[in-house]
Amino acid sequence: MEAIFADYPDIIPAPVRTALNTHPENKVFDTVVEGRGSYEVGLRANAYPHLRHYVFSRTITQTPDPSVEIVSTDPVETVRELKREDGKKIWLCGGGRLTPPCVRKSTN
Repeated sequence: MEAIFADYPDIIPAPVRTALNTHPENKVFDTVVEGRGSYEVGLRANAYPHLRHYVFSRTITQTPDPSVEIVSTDPVETVRELKREDGKKIWLCGGGRLTPPCVRKSTN
């Protein structure tokens, strides 16, 4: 955990930050992308308010958190667009079901 806190403080969820009374600046990432399944795990905790937050889903149409953007279009194209923007890196949080279609599509 010490290495994560030192090297990747950006991925520390908000409830952990609050519990430890630490709110470090984003070091590596400024954006998090995830699928619906991963998002629903952290939904009630508002896990990443310190990052731009995109959730890819064909079933969720609205989020209770206005800082989270629900994306129903092609995740590969959306990530390509995000990569063209200035800023830090993009973190794929979870993504067990989201990653395989993206990998297949990007290698074609």
